[in-house]
Amino acid sequence: MATGLIELNDSGISVSVDGKNMLQSPGYAVLDGKRLLLGTEAMNNARLLPHWTNTRFWQQLDTNPLQVGAANVRHHADLACAHFEQIWEAIKGAADEVVLSIPGDYGRAELGLLLGIAQEAGLPVRAVMDTALAAAAGHAEPNLLYLDIHLHRVTLSHLQTDGQLRRSQARSIVDNGLYTLWDRWANIIAGQMIQTSRFDPLHQAASEQQLYDLVPGWIAQRDQRPTQAFNLQYGAVQHSVNLSTEQLLGACANLYPQLLQAIKVESRGNPMHLLLSHRLQGFPGLLDTLALLGQVTTEQLGPNAVRQGAQQYLPQLRGNPGQVSYITSLPVPSRTTSRPATATASR
Repeated sequence: MATGLIELNDSGISVSVDGKNMLQSPGYAVLDGKRLLLGTEAMNNARLLPHWTNTRFWQQLDTNPLQVGAANVRHHADLACAHFEQIWEAIKGAADEVVLSIPGDYGRAELGLLLGIAQEAGLPVRAVMDTALAAAAGHAEPNLLYLDIHLHRVTLSHLQTDGQLRRSQARSIVDNGLYTLWDRWANIIAGQMIQTSRFDPLHQAASEQQLYDLVPGWIAQRDQRPTQAFNLQYGAVQHSVNLSTEQLLGACANLYPQLLQAIKVESRGNPMHLLLSHRLQGFPGLLDTLALLGQVTTEQLGPNAVRQGAQQYLPQLRGNPGQVSYITSLPVPSRTTSRPATATASR
């Protein structure tokens, strides 16, 4: 039986089937007249069609009426259902069942609504798993923290090993996320381009869309190529600028102190092993900032950590037919158990 894993993070919902990556779909929706664009298509048109864009439907999963909507888009739950339908359409020929990996800060009401939406969208959900738990699979440290970032928030989960690897607490610690950071970095890059070549990529919708398309990938690759210039091809001209870590740090000036404070509060002076989601790769100065936490060791996870972690435990994740199990603990791995792939991040 083929199992699809849907990792629910609105910066890019990752979908795999039996361990094979299938697609990634960000939590964007754009209404163009009567046509509803979702996922990557919506993200790639958000600056070209800015009149009705919604990026908060997974963040604020509810049935409250939207101030601006359409006949088939009454509330965020409608958008989430349409997004799930699109994802299921892409994998239903390959998967017989689905496991959902969800952020630990989803409450009981959100979880119930999520499962109702999944059922309406036709997803045969067999289990729901805490994302932090999947990311930490293969780790046996007594106290683990998992730091992840979404479009509009940052979450911190605390996991403990006391006979079981279990998530003991999860909460949102910052009220903005990648959406805000991408916007700040895009403006920093645009300002540098204006200074060096008098080209303003924010002046035209087409060049603005190109800029925003490129920023996420360019930031993420900075761990491997921290000095690589930012290049934007517009028309026949390629515009290139170099940006220092100090310039890019400006976008994170109010984020990093909040991260440090939240981790200090959660650790309470005890030794902790901090797992960083791959979505934090390339963040300028992040590892240097986290190094200020004396009792906390840091590990950067690779992009497949959640998928690989969940894959180890698939037989234990499946509930009984007709039932959906909610997994918040797993057997503690042996010290020799291989961990999901990690990536070393530069400072």
